[in-house]
Amino acid sequence: MARSLAGLLLLLGVTLLLPPLALAASSRCKNAKTSPYVGFKGTLINTEHHISGDVEVLDDCTFKVTVFGYDGLAPATYWWCGASTSDFRNGSAANDWLFEGPTNGYRTLVLELKEGLTWDTCRALSAWCETMSVDLGHVELLPAAQAPPPPANRLPDAVTSTMTNCAELQPGKLNVYWQLDNADPAAAAFAHVTLQGYLDATHWMGFGFNSPPANGDDVRMVGSDVVIVGLLGGTQPFATDFHLGSGSQCAYNSPGSPGVCPDSHYANGSSTANNVQLLGFDRRNGVTTIAFRRPLRAGTTHPLYFTSDINGGRSNSSEAIYGGGASAFGTAAAPYTLRFTASAATPADFFYQCWQHQKLGWRVKVLDTGVLTGLEHNVGGTVTILDDCTFRVTGFTYDGLAPDTFWYGAAAQANSSFASGLQLGPEYTAGNATGAGPAITVRLPPGASWDKVGSIAFYCKQFDAVLGVIALAPPPPAGGTPSPGPGPAPGPGPAPTPKPPAGTTGRAPPPPTRSCSGSALAWYKISLTTREHGVAGVVTVVDGCTIRISGFKYDGLAPDAYWFGADEDSDPAYASGTILAPYLDGAADGTGPDIIIKLPRGVSFATLRGIAFYCKSMAVNMASAPLAKKCGSKSALVGFVGSLTVFDHVGHGTFRILDDCTFSVSDFIYDGAAPDAFWKAGRASGTNFSRGATLLAPYNSGAAARSEVVVRLPAGLEWSDVRGISFFCESMGVNMASIAIPAPPCGAKHPAVGAVVPLTSFAHATAGALEILNDCTAVIRGLIYDGEAPDIFIRGAPADDVASYRGNTTFDLYEWNAEDAAATKPIDVYFRLPAGQTWSSVRGVSVWCRSVAANMASAPVLPKCDKAHPLVGARASLVAHEHVAPGAVLTVLDSCTLRVDGFTYDGAAPDLYWYGAAADTIASYNSSGAVPLLQWKAGAVTGSTVYLRLPTGVTLDSVRAVSAWCASMAVNMASAPLAPACGSRHPLVGARVPLLGIEHVAPGAEATVVDDCTLRVTRFTYDGLAPDAAWVGALSDTAAAYNGSDSIVLSGLWKGGAVTGATIYVRLPVGVTWDKVRAVSFFCRSMAVNMASAALVQGCPAAKKGSASPEVGRTFYLKHYDHVAAGATVTVVDECTFVVAGFTYDGAAPDAVWKVAPTDTTAAYNTTSASRTIGVWQHGAVRHASFKLKLPSGVKWSSVGGISFWCESMAVNMASVALLLP
Repeated sequence: MARSLAGLLLLLGVTLLLPPLALAASSRCKNAKTSPYVGFKGTLINTEHHISGDVEVLDDCTFKVTVFGYDGLAPATYWWCGASTSDFRNGSAANDWLFEGPTNGYRTLVLELKEGLTWDTCRALSAWCETMSVDLGHVELLPAAQAPPPPANRLPDAVTSTMTNCAELQPGKLNVYWQLDNADPAAAAFAHVTLQGYLDATHWMGFGFNSPPANGDDVRMVGSDVVIVGLLGGTQPFATDFHLGSGSQCAYNSPGSPGVCPDSHYANGSSTANNVQLLGFDRRNGVTTIAFRRPLRAGTTHPLYFTSDINGGRSNSSEAIYGGGASAFGTAAAPYTLRFTASAATPADFFYQCWQHQKLGWRVKVLDTGVLTGLEHNVGGTVTILDDCTFRVTGFTYDGLAPDTFWYGAAAQANSSFASGLQLGPEYTAGNATGAGPAITVRLPPGASWDKVGSIAFYCKQFDAVLGVIALAPPPPAGGTPSPGPGPAPGPGPAPTPKPPAGTTGRAPPPPTRSCSGSALAWYKISLTTREHGVAGVVTVVDGCTIRISGFKYDGLAPDAYWFGADEDSDPAYASGTILAPYLDGAADGTGPDIIIKLPRGVSFATLRGIAFYCKSMAVNMASAPLAKKCGSKSALVGFVGSLTVFDHVGHGTFRILDDCTFSVSDFIYDGAAPDAFWKAGRASGTNFSRGATLLAPYNSGAAARSEVVVRLPAGLEWSDVRGISFFCESMGVNMASIAIPAPPCGAKHPAVGAVVPLTSFAHATAGALEILNDCTAVIRGLIYDGEAPDIFIRGAPADDVASYRGNTTFDLYEWNAEDAAATKPIDVYFRLPAGQTWSSVRGVSVWCRSVAANMASAPVLPKCDKAHPLVGARASLVAHEHVAPGAVLTVLDSCTLRVDGFTYDGAAPDLYWYGAAADTIASYNSSGAVPLLQWKAGAVTGSTVYLRLPTGVTLDSVRAVSAWCASMAVNMASAPLAPACGSRHPLVGARVPLLGIEHVAPGAEATVVDDCTLRVTRFTYDGLAPDAAWVGALSDTAAAYNGSDSIVLSGLWKGGAVTGATIYVRLPVGVTWDKVRAVSFFCRSMAVNMASAALVQGCPAAKKGSASPEVGRTFYLKHYDHVAAGATVTVVDECTFVVAGFTYDGAAPDAVWKVAPTDTTAAYNTTSASRTIGVWQHGAVRHASFKLKLPSGVKWSSVGGISFWCESMAVNMASVALLLP
């Protein structure tokens, strides 16, 4: 709404009003005035909530605030002391005086400091909102002698500080400041305005609001709303809403537009008709400042009428008027109701507008009986259009059985229109509805309008199925010309609901999801090409119907976002493409979880050749990538890896050739400051990319902090033709980073190839391990470095000692330019020997600071150890005791090398050494026979990898356990015994089952029988709150079995507290086999509570080719009836097992079993001869649980038509699934 500005100066007589005074109690400091701050005077600087006033220090503990103003809207606000105006968060309450209600600038406060506070400790005073920890206004105290003089009497310059906008209305006389209460003007309800005038205390000010006239003339004062503000009697502030009906005084007895009248005149004298709220007041140095707020659409200036004209304001002499007029107006205190009933002659679209002004209203859509036509799943209801962006569904019915249902809009009613339609709201997750529930209100997304939505559907996106639909407007007649007839066309008659298959429960279940088989595109990988909104990421085709987006970045500012597919990677193709999935998660910084996209039914990689992140309402491709077949791996260069040599703007990058036409750069660090950037391939040279180089792809993703980039060579270009890859600034002709492609690659004959030697740390918390990859290439694995050294080089020397690194026969193999990028997350650094050098001439490698000639960490080049020892391949979880988190796994790599994965350490121990010992006991680690393996100097780490190497002459025969040991305190912080890997003869080996989380353990973990004595649990998350915990085995998966005398304790007590997503190895005790352990539990022994468990179900072998059951690999949706919530699925894993996932059960049934039957009917499940029990449910209530079950012996999927979660004693089907294939 455009607004006019009007300043009104009127002179009134003077009335004396005495301001109220808030007095403090008797001064606790007895009016002592020893502090140099006594006598200080200063003005509060407002930051929020219109804080104003003058502060004066009266004595050593008392201060006074005069002309105090505050809008009264902040919670829990107190006077607060701080050491400075930037340090209130570390301050404390000056006293217990709580700000209550608005104070409009005519109040005086006299308050004192709390006991213990002085002006030396309270050098800044704030009106502090304790709830939000926000400074609303403050003053910095100075010794009185240093306080600045009061400012001269003049109007301050109009400069924004706490408000968004400002303007100088009359130079030196009148300023205005304003902002809306919402950054989105469409969502704003109020305008906050401050008027500031250099004028006499008895003068008033005014500010007007109006719309532009239709003829383009200047904004008129007559017809506007005006807020008049001032000081009654020069002391008491007011703000009143007026309407300028004409250029004359208010004629209170005249109807129509009687002149300049307060709004109360239009509401029969009601004082509540004033739409303006006074927020604050200040009067100092001849300047009056008054703040108020006003509704954006207030007053009586906009009488309502219904019209055929889109502009309104009676600007069209030929418009049709359907209702309303000059008298159809009201106020908040006296609202006006305009009633209108559409008839057959009413058009499908008309407009509500203002009688006096143009373009204040919008469209009204006329809808006849708005009944949803139900097509599937018993969908029904009545749709009502509420306003320009909202509709309501009442009496909604739905059986709750379809997956991923949404309200969708499309231009036409045809089912095919909704596949590329507009998602109107979030996913519907409320389950079944009987028609008696609350109304459903849906708001159109930004950018959508009823112009684009001709039909609404309740839509199952995964199966591209319209479950219910309604047409909002008449369909176009033959030939495409809109119908001129009045009113909408009658809606279609009810379509017959599909009949369920004979013998089922009477509800048509959703079809099963398809099985995602392989695809020629599987494991194709490419980066998105960035276009708008900083969108970036890497696209990977996982299988025949799945796409993964990793490292996704997006600023979140587009009005809507979808993943679109098309038959080619082009903007025209995406404009008519297929919605693969909506994106609803807002901004992303590249560190979040991967995005998994399942192709909708009917979409396949047979025709899909492009994917885009697409703004549908604006028809803008924000980022896209082509989809193609993965290249082969015939080139000898496939697998080549190296670190980029960096020159300008780039900090680091690990280059890797993925296949015959694709490379990736991981851990890519780039400041984004170059004017342009491209990936180029040098064909004639690996160093000169200005001429003869092939441009591969533009880079438009801005700054990168350890991102991944994937680039594909163009058709016809092979790795044998490429001598180097460059990250190149084309406009400046600058190679910012590059890598030479070797031809041919190095061999692997040297005895050091494959060896891993830990770095010995000396300075700057440097850590890592040297791994020799081949005869000329090595890598520092997991380099950790604090970034504080003046420079870093990877240096090679004839020996691993400082003298050699300082000698003349050294080689600087790599220069580090990534600053502190490896301080919190390790980085792999690859380097290559110079021509003519071998690992026989380079016997030591150092992380070297060249400017100060300092060795920060180094390792010798040693031969690789053999793998003949029986401990090679053994794995064990470190048992955490102190300072080390659980979840680390120790692996024996060869006869002298061990690796610890997932090592998390808080860095708080006085020291940490890795020790080897003959046994996993404190006495062994603390004895003279313990073997020092590594001193850890890298401090706290999370999820790191640590390599350990046995000293020369020490073998695994004498090292049977490893500890993270605090030597100064003789404390074992974490340790694990080493035991040989077991065989793989037992039938359970290879079994994989979900871990059922019951208490304290989150769903999502999985248990795998690794060999004849080892169980691996992955993605294990535990809150650490149980009084004790241990892994326990039993013959059956019940709490009674785990607590019985036949149970077997598989581990010591859990001592590591909470853990997230960890991998845990559990080893059977000596002499115990899987015959005695058929189920495992994470068990609280003191409470006899099973917190998480799994029955170790042995899978069935795959059927012969061509004879597999059609159910295998498919997922079905579990229908819920009693005690079970919606959302669970059943997936057939093989010829005899299935997994139930996302299962939520309240545990309230008297009993429960899992059953199979020939049909999904209550009668079948209740017939002993027809149904078979799979297992008895023993776990009570669960949420989002997953578990694996096995068909009874002799039962095949061909004889199973339904699976039920069944209450035996009540003969009630609580949840079931029909195995119906399309």
